[in-house]
Amino acid sequence: MHKHLQICFVLLLLVRITTAQNTSSQIDSLVTLADAEPNLEGKIKFLLQAESRSADCLPCKAQCHAQLGLLYCEAGHYEAGYNYLLSAIQLRRQLGDSLRVAGNFANMAMFKREEGHYAQAIDYATTALLILEELQQKNAAQGFADTLVTQNLAAVCNNLSNIHSDFGNNQEGLKYALKYLKTSQLLGDQVEIQGAYYTLANRYFVLHQDTKRPSDADSADLLYRRFLQFAENHPGNFEPFEIPYTYHNLASLAISRSDYTAAKALIVQAEQLYLDEADPAGLIDVEILKANAAIGEQQDYRTAMGNLRQVQKLMVETAVDTSVQLEIYNLLSECFEALGQVDSALLYSRMAEKLHQQLFNSQQNRFNDIDRANLEKRNELQRTLSALEIAKGKDRQRQWASLAAILGLLISIGALIWRQREQKQRTRIAQQNQAIEDTLKDAQVRFLQGIIEGQQIERQETKDMLHNDIANTVLSLSYDIENTQPQHPAQKNWAAELQKLAAHTRKLSHQKGGLIHDVGLYDGIQDLIRRVGKTNLIEVEFVSNLDKKRLDISTEVEIWHMVQEMISNTLKYARATRIELSIEADERSVFIMYHDNGVGFDYEAMLSRKKSLGLQSLIEKTHGLGGQTPEIITAPGHGLTISIEIPSHKPELP
Repeated sequence: MHKHLQICFVLLLLVRITTAQNTSSQIDSLVTLADAEPNLEGKIKFLLQAESRSADCLPCKAQCHAQLGLLYCEAGHYEAGYNYLLSAIQLRRQLGDSLRVAGNFANMAMFKREEGHYAQAIDYATTALLILEELQQKNAAQGFADTLVTQNLAAVCNNLSNIHSDFGNNQEGLKYALKYLKTSQLLGDQVEIQGAYYTLANRYFVLHQDTKRPSDADSADLLYRRFLQFAENHPGNFEPFEIPYTYHNLASLAISRSDYTAAKALIVQAEQLYLDEADPAGLIDVEILKANAAIGEQQDYRTAMGNLRQVQKLMVETAVDTSVQLEIYNLLSECFEALGQVDSALLYSRMAEKLHQQLFNSQQNRFNDIDRANLEKRNELQRTLSALEIAKGKDRQRQWASLAAILGLLISIGALIWRQREQKQRTRIAQQNQAIEDTLKDAQVRFLQGIIEGQQIERQETKDMLHNDIANTVLSLSYDIENTQPQHPAQKNWAAELQKLAAHTRKLSHQKGGLIHDVGLYDGIQDLIRRVGKTNLIEVEFVSNLDKKRLDISTEVEIWHMVQEMISNTLKYARATRIELSIEADERSVFIMYHDNGVGFDYEAMLSRKKSLGLQSLIEKTHGLGGQTPEIITAPGHGLTISIEIPSHKPELP
């Protein structure tokens, strides 16, 4: 009897497996038909049929829901699309497929950006980023790198940079563009790296429009030219509008530098590319550039007026962005005023003012709508997740009831236990490896900090000796010589020379870091800038929020020496006329941004020739203070930009 029951259970299992295989085959056929269907409605129809047959196949159901979510969003039915994508996320989580969960969140962020719901888009993209970073860390702990995870991470960083830029968060957009570049460099794919250069150039370009800083313009110009050099030789790897848009922005940068000869040549190239693409919106931008160049170069308002008339003709058939329309009205008002047509100038000024007010009101309404939408979406998401949790519980009950009738349950449980033990063993090994790696990192940081602290002690002792012992002794000796009787003819000269020596000794003690101990980093750098300004024909701009705020004394001294070394290298080699230095600190980090407009250099070649001892010292000091490797952007003829981030407080080592 027992043997007959075993045979029945095995037959039942075989029937179930065969049925599941048939169902999976039918679903694959319907998905193939959906892919071949030319219109969205037809694709959705076939996928709905596939979804209705996927109840017993969790991976099939997840695949159908993810594709239905994308198709509904592409068709403009966003609510239905988001519901399917959220369901796909829940199903993928049950399957433990974190990579596809991140992909679904990234798709939701893309469509939220398309709708103009930037706050929600940032939330979804950030969630995808966190999932992918966790996957990357787990893979690294197990000793391998998953290229697919890194590719998705690069795409999400690029998307986050674009969303923040659209939302007006320019600094956040720049941060994620830099992260996109680092991730692309890990992949080693030149097309991806050039795409990252393009995104980073756009962020610097927008920052320059807001701040008018020459350093932002230099960075954007350098990165655009790198991208252009590659893209023109590999045009099929990029969007058709990216190359003409690059020429357009390079022309705008040339106009901002009053380099009208270069600007005109770039405008001609951009115009030809826009004509080839039949892009009227691009041609409108070109005519606006021509008008700005005519006004900036020769105050030629008549030529500029002709360009703007051409813009008005193109606008009859092409809708333009509100900000572009506002720029056109302002230019028309300026031209009419310069040509003495006051009534027309006043008319366009009023139109510009009205448009500006509309733009401001729409932005205010958008922020209010975002707040309301976030609250509604949060409540809706909670309801959806609750319903999915209930459905998940019911699914599990059905699965356990079915599996209870199968004799092979014991075998499955045994295999599951074995796999769990194996996984625990791998996890234990990975944790041990991570602990060893953390110990090595801590030892390295402790070693570097020991060097720095030793240097600080040595500098302080040298400063005390120079300032308190040698300088005071020399000064006392000068007073004794000056008051010694009888007087010698050269006695006053001896005393004066000794007093100069005492002053020079005190100055040397300040250069050893003693000045920072006494007055702090902010005043110490101000003193350094004053001394540089007295002896060098160079302009130094220093911006900081430190003022009277003090950091850890060893951190302050190291930062002061780093700044001193960067300025010294600029004075020695760069032939620069301007230095820009920014030091900003918050509760967690100190941000240092250094830029000069000098001749620049080939950084890779410098490293290969081992002539970068100053920069190597800068990198070692940054690591010793607990910071990451500095970002260094330079090239011959394009100046130098260095970005450093270090913790505000020393890291506590175990």
